[in-house]
Amino acid sequence: MRDAKGQIHSANLYSDDHGESWRRGEFIGTGTDESHAVELPGGVILQNMRTSKGTRAIARSTDGGRTFGAVTQDSTLVDPGCNAGIVRYRNQKTDALIFTNAASHKRENLTVKVSYDEGHTWPSSRVLYPGPAAYSTVIPLQNGDVAVLYERGAVDSIEKITFARFLFGWITTP
Repeated sequence: MRDAKGQIHSANLYSDDHGESWRRGEFIGTGTDESHAVELPGGVILQNMRTSKGTRAIARSTDGGRTFGAVTQDSTLVDPGCNAGIVRYRNQKTDALIFTNAASHKRENLTVKVSYDEGHTWPSSRVLYPGPAAYSTVIPLQNGDVAVLYERGAVDSIEKITFARFLFGWITTP
């Protein structure tokens, strides 16, 4: 969203009455956009945001996404300034975050990462597609598999959209 001065920020819209009315939370991080919110255990909201700084920006909220703490750059989430995907994965004994993006300073190297500590570290990762790649989204499937929809190509990152489906364990197995 743009503020009154024309600066771009991330923000969330929320409803406290089951969608009857909507409000905008505070702006999060000047120069951030294409952001994604994910609820962590205990109700904390983790906002993951695109920037032009070569890594993803993150901020956390303890009031349902109305306000956020400090915005920081996650140096482990290298990013070319491209939309990414993040989701909470819960299956049997596993409670983790799964993150997907073009993990490079160019739009290439579509990678899937896992965090077991609410996004503080990302110890497991696998490259899904090493060539030109861009926007991605990720969801857990009902049977425990993981699905990723992403842009990719041979020469350009936006030649086609690809659907990938794999076991969660694929991410953590070398």
